[in-house]
Amino acid sequence: MITLPTSVNYGVRILWALERHRRRNRRRIQPIPLAVIARELHLPQQYLAQIARKLTRAGMLESFEGIRGGYRLSGSLHRITLGDVVAALEPPRPLVRCLSRDDRRCPCAGSCEQTTWWRNVERQLAAVIGATPLTASL
Repeated sequence: MITLPTSVNYGVRILWALERHRRRNRRRIQPIPLAVIARELHLPQQYLAQIARKLTRAGMLESFEGIRGGYRLSGSLHRITLGDVVAALEPPRPLVRCLSRDDRRCPCAGSCEQTTWWRNVERQLAAVIGATPLTASL
């Protein structure tokens, strides 16, 4: 089976944690310090900080500095898909190495019968990931 990177798993967990905080307070809440999120999720704060910065750059989180600083969702979690998280946290990669434009190792490049099939599989997976909202399980 295909395995998503740890950064994607942790990114989803950060977003869900912030959604739980928002639901608990039923209003636009104060930013949640990353140390609180790391403690709740039992995950390393430094790694979460790297992920949170990328999610902020992608527009999914808002970041606040200072004594009352932290993170909060920039909008509704309903509008964020797993595909959005993957795109924010990971560089694009082909499903199989031979689909990479940089792969010169395959002696069948250009004449392989499987290339079209693999491209279709890759497209279908991307469509499912891109259509899966993070709120599907909340």
